[in-house]
Amino acid sequence: MTGGKPDNLIRTPMAWTRTGPHAGFTTGTPWEPLASDSLEANVEVRNKGPLLEQYRRLIHLRAVTPALAHGQLVPIVTDNKAVVAFERRDAGERVLVLANISADSVKNLSVTLASDAVSPGRFAAKTLFGATSRWSFRRTQAPGNPFRIDVPTFGPYSGTIIRLTGSRTPRF
Repeated sequence: MTGGKPDNLIRTPMAWTRTGPHAGFTTGTPWEPLASDSLEANVEVRNKGPLLEQYRRLIHLRAVTPALAHGQLVPIVTDNKAVVAFERRDAGERVLVLANISADSVKNLSVTLASDAVSPGRFAAKTLFGATSRWSFRRTQAPGNPFRIDVPTFGPYSGTIIRLTGSRTPRF
């Protein structure tokens, strides 16, 4: 950032804990010292709710899922503008990410992935984050047929992450 700023300390390190080096912000050396009130104003003290836990789960999931951390991003068009969808691919796995970014439930959503998303026939769809109950996953044997996911209801401000792999036995 260049130019004059109204607050020179606008981007100070965020304190996550009350203890540890640099209050959990980094194991390295931060570019600015922590704020003077970091023992009272930190994530550990102020945010003990479910949102913080979701972020922790997502950060951990990204760290242990190579496709999420380093995979190629493949945008996916859905039949509802309130739903953002993309696939992350690497040599070993494919992960589908769906998010309803609206305040309303989305009903009868259909998502079509590229024909090479999974092998024809049997496959495994494992939920890594969020819910996929009563979702329909299907791919026909015909070459070039797309892989479809039909979702009866997708809740407001919700998301899911699904790993898609070839399998001899379908697991849903």
